[in-house]
Amino acid sequence: MRQKFRLKPNRLLLGLAACVAVAGAAAEPVVSWQPKRLSPAGGGNYTPAGSQMPTDAGAREAWESGRRALQAGQLDAADEAFRRASTLEPRAYAPVLGLADVALYRGRLGEADKLMARARELAPKSAEVAAASGRMAGASQRLPDAHAEFRRAIALDPRFITPHLDLAELQLSAGNNGEAAATFRAAMAADPKHPGAPFGLARALAARGDWAGAIAALDQSALIAPRNPLPWVAKSEIQSRQKQFNQALTTVDKALALEPEFLPARLAKVDILAAAGKHELAIAEMRRLTGRAEGAAAAPLFVKLGSLQRASKQPADAEASFRRAVEIDPKHHPAWNNIAWLVTEQRGDLDKALSASKRALELAPGTAIYEDTLGFVHLARGDLNEAATAFGKAIQVAPGAPDFHFRLGQTLERQGQADRALASYQAALNVGVPFAAADLARQRVAALGGGVRKFQPPISRP
Repeated sequence: MRQKFRLKPNRLLLGLAACVAVAGAAAEPVVSWQPKRLSPAGGGNYTPAGSQMPTDAGAREAWESGRRALQAGQLDAADEAFRRASTLEPRAYAPVLGLADVALYRGRLGEADKLMARARELAPKSAEVAAASGRMAGASQRLPDAHAEFRRAIALDPRFITPHLDLAELQLSAGNNGEAAATFRAAMAADPKHPGAPFGLARALAARGDWAGAIAALDQSALIAPRNPLPWVAKSEIQSRQKQFNQALTTVDKALALEPEFLPARLAKVDILAAAGKHELAIAEMRRLTGRAEGAAAAPLFVKLGSLQRASKQPADAEASFRRAVEIDPKHHPAWNNIAWLVTEQRGDLDKALSASKRALELAPGTAIYEDTLGFVHLARGDLNEAATAFGKAIQVAPGAPDFHFRLGQTLERQGQADRALASYQAALNVGVPFAAADLARQRVAALGGGVRKFQPPISRP
């Protein structure tokens, strides 16, 4: 049978595909929340409760210099400037947060934690420091601490929108969409003129399947920020999911009218055209985008072009696009993975497919879809023990992907392990996620003498 092609889909602006690791195979959601900078922005229209910027003229100048250096990625200069500001005004917490930012950028979490503790000592009633502390905890993946600190910041100053938005993003990344929606609504109440709050609400509502509510929230975001193309792009994605393709194209064109070369809008238009079955138009648009891209940024665009070409039954062109991606960026592991899958699917040179698959895993060890691809290559080569091991590793990482269980079942059945194969087929069906080989899995369950019974995990390392 023809297997589903392995590609990592574009993350939609609304996050609708955020928990899908493989096309046609739902993986379990992974909490991965990356906070913004810790240090306060300085200025702005709202000053949170307990805020205290440097008051000494020299300290203020040094702090501002540190902020500019940090923005430019000049970590040594930022570190020196923040230290000078902290020396000139030891009781100011803003330079300390700047130093914590520098430590965090350098991957020195322990040092950043100590600096954050110092900032809390200097300003225990500052909502800004509490919010920064939440971001620090989030960066360290101490998620309960991040929740607690964001809630403390909100309690210190309910009108301070930043911790509302950060808490909502954290809830959304964990799949707690109802809680996220409530928190985004609280953010809207805290600052009715902030366009990010209704935009975030739209993402949370879309994740719950409330398309009408999401569109209403996006319309509100667009009213607040009429020059921002993002709400129009996100709205077009919802319309496309509802198969309202003509409306979706009209909507995304509104985004492009605001910013004609806005890449997310261009990519959204490609996705809409492809979903509408207009593959040649989608491919033409992607060729235009790849022709304009420069440097390593072009690699993912060539991967997307190749995926469209494969879907249009143009395997030679697809492989050429994937190989162009790795020429541009030899470390772009999705392209290596797709080369491996496509070559195997086309019954090409399996030695080259195996090499490409291993390269993808070297660059991104432990990635479930790459382990699955490796198993697919080994299965095509007849290396059944190696295939079973690879599929088992994929299942360990993403037990909620039915395709992985199904292919392990195929491998075990070819090894003559009927009982274990039956368990794997049943596991695939009991995940409860639609997948391309579901009918075949049911056939194999029936052939092996089993009804679809309660899920019993197969042995993960055959």
